[in-house]
Amino acid sequence: MKDPTAVSDSDGEWFELYNTGDEPVDLNNWTISDEGADSHVIYRSDGIIIEPGSHFVMGRNSDIDTNGGVEVDFEYSSFSLANGDDEIILMTGGQVIDQVFYLDGSGWPDKAGESLSLSPDFY
Repeated sequence: MKDPTAVSDSDGEWFELYNTGDEPVDLNNWTISDEGADSHVIYRSDGIIIEPGSHFVMGRNSDIDTNGGVEVDFEYSSFSLANGDDEIILMTGGQVIDQVFYLDGSGWPDKAGESLSLSPDFY
């Protein structure tokens, strides 16, 4: 959700990760960034495990009462999603694990208040 309308960007931005693998993934000490200055090291003292076949929501605000009603699994800072074009890059140990680049209205359904999806089932 790069451009929420129910709440402000600073309260309502979020993105979802999905573990397509057969093994749990621990996101502790991984980094989310873009090609600009945004960067956040993911860390929680008890670890951050995404089980196989599970979804994990990361957002700028984990308070469901103020973020537009989204259940956020991890709250990040120092990272935001531009309403136009931007990137989400997921890295560990200096290696890019996954990344997505989006353009403002080019190739993506792009309406304010609607989330983007890589799944063809949601177009």
